[in-house]
Amino acid sequence: MLLPTLDVDQLVEILKTPDEEAPQALLNAIGYIDEMATPQGMDALLRAAIYDGMRFDADADQTPADIAVQVWLHDHKIVEEQQT
Repeated sequence: MLLPTLDVDQLVEILKTPDEEAPQALLNAIGYIDEMATPQGMDALLRAAIYDGMRFDADADQTPADIAVQVWLHDHKIVEEQQT
């Protein structure tokens, strides 16, 4: 069974110039994740998410963006609260 492929270039273009049909929740998620995808944001997110009971693989080499996405998927409220 072949899985569908993702046209990343087309996705980038859509996200660079969203129109009124773009899902607002998706655009908000991207904005929050982007804002927290820094070393300082990663530290804040790790502290808050671990306090919330989230587990991380200590041996994994993860970027600030990786952590921001994982925490968003765990509980987006943590990311939103850390940004304010």
